[in-house]
Amino acid sequence: MTPIKCLKVKNLLISLLFYSISPALLSHPKLNAENWMRNLFHKLPETRIRDVLIPGTHKSGSYNILKTSPLAPKSNKLFLLNKKMTSSWAKTQNLSILEQLQKGIRYIELNLVGHQGEIFLANGLISCNLNDVLKDLRSWASTHPYEIVLINANFAFQTLSEAKELHRKFSRYVGLFLAFPLLPPNLLTFGDLWNNEKGRPLILFTPPSFKKFSPRYWDKKKMLQFNKTNAQNINALSEQVLYGSAKGPGLYRQDWSKFYISEFIFKPNKKSILKSLFENQYPKGLYKFSRPLFEAPYKAVKSWLQKDLPVNIIKVDFFEKTNLVATCLEANKETLIQKGKNW
Repeated sequence: MTPIKCLKVKNLLISLLFYSISPALLSHPKLNAENWMRNLFHKLPETRIRDVLIPGTHKSGSYNILKTSPLAPKSNKLFLLNKKMTSSWAKTQNLSILEQLQKGIRYIELNLVGHQGEIFLANGLISCNLNDVLKDLRSWASTHPYEIVLINANFAFQTLSEAKELHRKFSRYVGLFLAFPLLPPNLLTFGDLWNNEKGRPLILFTPPSFKKFSPRYWDKKKMLQFNKTNAQNINALSEQVLYGSAKGPGLYRQDWSKFYISEFIFKPNKKSILKSLFENQYPKGLYKFSRPLFEAPYKAVKSWLQKDLPVNIIKVDFFEKTNLVATCLEANKETLIQKGKNW
C-alpha cells in the first residue's frame, strides 16, 4: 500500500472513531474514568506518558469561589466593587479536585496564595484551603496507585518562611506519594513509575528553587511547556492552539522533551467583562462565556490527530460539561487497538 493510501486509511479510521464520540461514552461499562490509566495501559506499560492524551483542568482549585469570597492578595481592588460579578468570571470549575480525579482528570493546577497566615487556592478571589486539597490528593493516591496525576503548583511567595511552610504541607500530606523525577518526560513510561515508584502516583511540578527542599519535586521549567492562549472565539483559539502566540508555541512547534499543555479555554478581557455589565444578551460570567467550547474538544482533537500532531495534555474550564475526558479516553484506546493491544 502506498504512503498516500495508508494516510487516507488512517484518516478514515480516525474520522469513524470520533464520529461516535459523545459524553455518553463515559457510561460505557469498560470505559472506567476513575481507573482509565490502569485499564488502558496495564498491557502496555512501556507507553510513554508524553504520548498519551491527558485531560486536565484550568485553575483546578477555583471551584469554591463565591460572591462572598475574600479578595486574593495583589488582586485588582476594582474587583471589590462587584464581587458577585467578579466571582462569576473567576470560577473556572464546578467540582472539587477529588471529584475531578474520579471523573478522569489527570492534570491539575494549584494556584496558591498566602492569606491570613494560611495557604489557599485562588483565582482573583480566595477559594479553598490547601490543606483540604492535599488531604483529597492523599486519599486519591492511597487508593489509586496506578493513576498518575500531574500537579502544577503555581505560587509567588515573597519570603523563605512561606516557601518552607508550603514544603512542610506538601511533605506532611502527600510526601509519601510523590514520584521521584526518574527520567525526562520524553522517556518516562508508565512502567517506570508503576515499578520503580510503586504506590507513588503524584508528579508535583514546582519552580526550580524548590529542588533544594526535596529531590522529589519536578522542575517545571525543565519539564513543562505551555501554550498560553488568549482568545474569545473559537476561530482565534484554534489558530493559537496550532500556531502559538507571544506567550508560547503551538502544537506545531512544541518541545518534545517536555510535557506539553494545550489550553482549550476562552479568556475574557476587560471588554468582555464590561459588556456583561451593560449588554443584556451578553454572557454574565465565564460559564456562559465558555459554552461554545463544551462540545468542541472531540472535533478539535480529531483535527489535530488527522494532522499527525502529538497531543499530550489538554486543559479546559468546566470540564464536566465538555466531552474532553471521553475524547481522550477513546483516542488513547484507539491507539492501543492500532498497536494490536486488547484493552
